[in-house]
Order: sequence, then C-alpha cells, then structure tokens
Amino acid sequence: MPQSISKELPPCARLMAMRLCLAIGLFVLMGIHAIASDTRRNRKEADLQVAKDFWAFQKPRLQSPQSNGEWGINRIDAYIFEILKANGLSPSPPASKRDLIRRATYDLHGLPPTPEAIDAFLTDESPEAYERLIDRLLASPRYGEKWGQHWLDVIRFSESEGFEYDRHLPGAWRFRDYVIRSFNEDRPFDAFIREQLAGDEFEDPSEDALIAAGFHRFGPVRRNAGNPEIALSRNEVL
Repeated sequence: MPQSISKELPPCARLMAMRLCLAIGLFVLMGIHAIASDTRRNRKEADLQVAKDFWAFQKPRLQSPQSNGEWGINRIDAYIFEILKANGLSPSPPASKRDLIRRATYDLHGLPPTPEAIDAFLTDESPEAYERLIDRLLASPRYGEKWGQHWLDVIRFSESEGFEYDRHLPGAWRFRDYVIRSFNEDRPFDAFIREQLAGDEFEDPSEDALIAAGFHRFGPVRRNAGNPEIALSRNEVL
C-alpha cells in the first residue's frame, strides 16, 4: 500500500522558515522603531517650541492700556476694559453694597455674611467701607480655613491612606493646621514651599518647619502584595 505523504516540512525547511519569519519580524520592528523615534523627536521639538511660546515664559513687557476715563478705578480695570472693548462688550453696572459683601464673604470665607455684618456694611457710608470689610475678612481665621483648603486639595491631603486598609494618620491634623496658620499669617510663598519640601533639613528647624515636612507623608498608599513599592507611591504623589 502506498505510504501516506507527510504534510510536515523537513527539519531543514522548518529552520529556514523560522529564520525567514524572524528576519521579516526584525525588519518590521526596526522600521517601526525608526518611524516611532522620528515621530517622538518631531513631537518633542514641537512641544518644546509650544512651551517656549507659552505666556508665562515670555519676557515681561511694560504695557500701558488706555483708560476710557469713564469706567474703572485703577490700572487693572483699564486692562479689563480693553478686553471687553475688543470683544464688543460693555462693563456691567456697579454692584450694590449688599451684593459686594455677599461676594467678598463667600470668596474669602466660603460662607454667607451674617445679618449683623450686612447691616453694619450697609449703614457704613464711609468711602473706606469696602476696604475695611476686606481687611476684616482677611483678618478672620475663617480666611485661612477657606483658602488653605485649596492647597490641601492640590497636595492630595487626607487624614487616612485610602484604598483597602485606609489606615488613619493620627497626626495629620497638625499639617492641616499649619497650612491654615500659614495663610492667616500671610507666610511668604517661597518659605511656605521650602518648609514643606525640606523643613526637616533646615539647620535649626522650627516646629512649623518640622510639621510642614509632613507633606511627604500624604496621599494615597496601597499596602498590599500587589504594590509593595511604597516609595514609588510617594513619588507618584510628588
């Protein structure tokens, strides 16, 4: 009886086919890598140029907007008026004193003004009434509580670590109070940043500087077998 014909390639032919597949695959990968490299290089150069053109990196230029003589009380208002005029818009009418105290109190304290504060402001006919209102709002501890919250949100502050275990951080309140205190004391921003980045490395650190260094201990941390790199988690937060 005739023998059945094998459909398998002989060993030497299989080896040649494997080498050919590897060669074709390597050729394709080299081409893709070259294209990707050129694309990344072009994108990087384009992104760098866009970054250079960003307004924050431009050399400051002295500009003197023309005041219309009818609207605005300072030079900042003149800039606003120019933009409104360029877009075919007109300034809104002046806000009432009741609107002013509500806007200012919500912006600086995050809460509505009390009826007593409204009555006092409405009956104050002095030209400095609004300035005194702002000074009073800034001098209140509520100011730091409201605006310190924005910084705490930026650095992902929390009094626990989140995820499965959500471990409580019993001393986190000290850092929270430090931020609030910094806003209320009008701490210089450069000192505020240095204390948080390296307050514990100061030659003679104050208590606030040591507390501020707790910045490095906040943010979500996953403590399980799937993510043992606690340091990596910290770097992601930073």
